[in-house]
Amino acid sequence: MSPLTQAEKTALAAELRDIYIHCVTTGLVPSSAFLKLERVLKESGNEIYHVTLRSDIDLWLVALEEEMARAHSYSAKEVEFVEDMRSEFERDRGTKPLSTKQLKWLKALYDRI
Repeated sequence: MSPLTQAEKTALAAELRDIYIHCVTTGLVPSSAFLKLERVLKESGNEIYHVTLRSDIDLWLVALEEEMARAHSYSAKEVEFVEDMRSEFERDRGTKPLSTKQLKWLKALYDRI
């Protein structure tokens, strides 16, 4: 059996959250293992933040900027997002200039190239 993909982990964490809410509203008490599983899945969704280097972000931005200049198949929202991420990247010289959510969207756009 292959391991869960990141998208599957994220979807499963959301599904577990819905089950938890249902349990609480119906008077059931989820086990501590159930709660721990949800936390583990949710935290693994933040993995991209911990494994992505500044050089990776710069590579993604450069590739996207070149692709967006060449191919005009990106929405205005996507173009604006990449421009904003470039500005944040240049402004914040820390090791992690973008949030997890921003990294996920940037990576998703990069993966489309």
